[in-house]
Order: sequence, then structure tokens, then C-alpha cells
Amino acid sequence: MSGPTIVVSFGDSVDSDALFVVELDDTMNLDDEGNVKTSFFPGDNVYFLMHYDPNLEVTSIKTTSGQVELQGRVYRENTMEIFFQDSTDEHDLTHNPSSHPTGVFDGRQSSIIRSGRKVKAASTPCIGDITYSYSADLARFIPPTITLEEGEQYRVGVVIHVEEK
Repeated sequence: MSGPTIVVSFGDSVDSDALFVVELDDTMNLDDEGNVKTSFFPGDNVYFLMHYDPNLEVTSIKTTSGQVELQGRVYRENTMEIFFQDSTDEHDLTHNPSSHPTGVFDGRQSSIIRSGRKVKAASTPCIGDITYSYSADLARFIPPTITLEEGEQYRVGVVIHVEEK
């Protein structure tokens, strides 16, 4: 089965600068050898994360087939390689961090200055891996019971409706 298509539908009240990230969960979507799955087959559950600004709320999740169950709040870690060219160079983190980011730098060492999702380096230029933790809602897509012939696909759509609180 091909993976589900996930669409986020924003209500009229949602600011165009709002952050909402949907991503497959590399912690839960593992094969028998412990490798991250890149495709899914009939009977496989598909776990995904929803990370969003605190002023937003998920009002509904609907599927074309199968169902989605919320699994609760989880914490994950993300690492981004960032090159800071000078002291004014500012980068956006992919998520709202729940902890202060740390950096492991190649060459020039620096500390990270953070404001919300934006980060700068105190000593530049520098390049390194910036790591932080973030919280997200974990969801599990449970596919319908289907039988597929070899090479056949069954497409699924998931629509997440989001409004401002």
C-alpha cells in the first residue's frame, strides 16, 4: 500500500504565519530490523506527528478509508545542520523547541542564541549540527483490511482540520 496522503486544512481564523508540521514518526515507524520504513503495506500502522503553534488546535481528522487514533503527546529530538555566516545570520528551526538548542560545531565553536524558533550563533562564521527537543501529538493511522495483488496500490487520504483556539 502506498503511504497516506496527508493534507492540513486551515480554517479562516488561522494566521498565515502559523506553524503546523506533519511528519512521519521515525521512532514508531520501524521495520523488523529497526530501520525506518519508507513504504507501508496492508496491515501496517502508520504513525505520524503533528507539531503546531500553541494557539492552534486540531478540530477534526478525517480519512478516505481506515481511521486515525490520537496516541497522546510525545517528545522527539531534531538535528539540523546550520551554517551561520555572520552575527546577523538568523535561521528558523523546523519546530518550536521545548528545550534550548545545543550545537556541535566543526571548527569555530559557538553558543546558540534563541528567540522562539529563530537561532543565531554568538561566534561566526560557524557550521554545526543544532539539536533540540520538541513536543508533538502522535497519531496512528489504522488502514482498512484490504487484499492487494502484487504491484497494486490502495490510496488513502487524511485531512487534518485546524483552527485558531
